[in-house]
Amino acid sequence: MIESIQTREPRFSTPELAGQLQALQESCELHELWSAVRGILTIGLEELHSFTFFLDGKERFPGTQTLHHPNSIHDLDWWRRRSRLSPTHAFLDQHPRVPRYSLDEIVPRTDELVRSDFYRHVLVEEGWNKLVGLAFWDRGERRSILCLRRAFNHSEFKPWELALLDELHPHLDVALRRVEKIERLRQQRACLERFLGNFPEGILTLNDRFEVLFGNEKAYDACFLWNHGHPCPRALSSRATFEIPTDFQQAYGRLMEQSMAGGRPGQPFERLHHPTVPDFTATVSLVKDKASLVLAPLLFIHFHPPAELPGGLRVGEPESRMVLLSRLTPREQEVALLAAEGLTNEEVADRLKKSLGTVKNQLQSVFQKLNIHNRARLISVLGSGPVG
Repeated sequence: MIESIQTREPRFSTPELAGQLQALQESCELHELWSAVRGILTIGLEELHSFTFFLDGKERFPGTQTLHHPNSIHDLDWWRRRSRLSPTHAFLDQHPRVPRYSLDEIVPRTDELVRSDFYRHVLVEEGWNKLVGLAFWDRGERRSILCLRRAFNHSEFKPWELALLDELHPHLDVALRRVEKIERLRQQRACLERFLGNFPEGILTLNDRFEVLFGNEKAYDACFLWNHGHPCPRALSSRATFEIPTDFQQAYGRLMEQSMAGGRPGQPFERLHHPTVPDFTATVSLVKDKASLVLAPLLFIHFHPPAELPGGLRVGEPESRMVLLSRLTPREQEVALLAAEGLTNEEVADRLKKSLGTVKNQLQSVFQKLNIHNRARLISVLGSGPVG
């Protein structure tokens, strides 16, 4: 324990605490936030039995969205039983927006407490009887709770320690909101990528350095077709051989000039036509935030492939199972067909009397040769039933 902290009003002025507070203020990932919180609590407070961060302040699914120090060894059933016995949620429901609370406020120390299931099955079994909690709210709704506990033989929380927690509260609130916002944006991106991955036409998004931010498989195939005038050969991967066509780089420059000149209202766009493949076009446009001066606009490309590709192939016409299987070795065919029936790797290994590692390696080879990326797609293209 740092001597200066014990004798003053805590203002995060010691180098150790100031460094942890700065890490909290800079955190963008949950693990960074939790590391800083652990540092502040273990450095700034005298002694702790344990502390838990309930990221879902209402514990709708006990044991999930929970960070515990020391690391919890309990399963979800244990957390469910514990949640049912805890009086914390009832107390906070009756005291909305309270930033800090204690165990004595929730359940005064009386004979009735000692006889309660909460005392016998939570306090005694876990070995603590002192608690301070920090609650975080959003328009009256409880978002998160940080609970700090002390053992039976530990001292009470001191006034200067409570002052330190009061000072920590707004910093942690801001950091938590920032991390939640970043994770929400990741979720939205993941949903958008899943949607666009199933979009029937190619969609490609690039930054101002022409680095791919997102592209579905149809977009990579379309870029190969745009660059070479013919579809990507089966032996190659359009993703592995990807190059952004020069036409689109030049279009980005023209669109940026239009945007800077304040041309036609709305987001500027161009419709490009492939020089040799009939009816093959692409719409390119800028994606920008009017309020942003930090990031350059993104380039959004929507491909409109021709109904018929060079060589007489029809766009979107699925290849037969026989054609797909012909790309595989006989042993890879066995693995692929069983996996397409819905068998797990372990079940395939048992059926074919192979090691699990061999099955995984052969299945990875299948994915590469068929240019697919997951089991669901394998089931979709190979389906079930007899081959032919």
